[in-house]
Amino acid sequence: MLTYFYKHRYKMHIQVEDNTKKTTFVLFNDVAEKLIDISTHKLFNKLSSLNNNDVPAHIQRLCGKYFIFKLKLNSYNLKEGLENFIVSKLWIPAEKLKLDYKLKREKKVYNIVY
Repeated sequence: MLTYFYKHRYKMHIQVEDNTKKTTFVLFNDVAEKLIDISTHKLFNKLSSLNNNDVPAHIQRLCGKYFIFKLKLNSYNLKEGLENFIVSKLWIPAEKLKLDYKLKREKKVYNIVY
């Protein structure tokens, strides 16, 4: 008797931007799961209970957030100019660090404007 086992896996394309440019990052399995904080199995079950056009809350929460990415570059990125960068590691900044960074940026803007 054959038993089939399905393993859900992540492959996420996300659009990211900083103050210079927008680009696309590709996240696989563990990195993607760390980003959205839910296993593929649980997300799959949630998606099956939503309407087709609904975006799960775990994904909606990512908009406007700050993250630090380590990218894995390959010959397509470096020689061919392909701008789909694979994320090899992800850090989620602590709230205090984000607040300190925002305050520092606001202070710089204040000094420049006035």
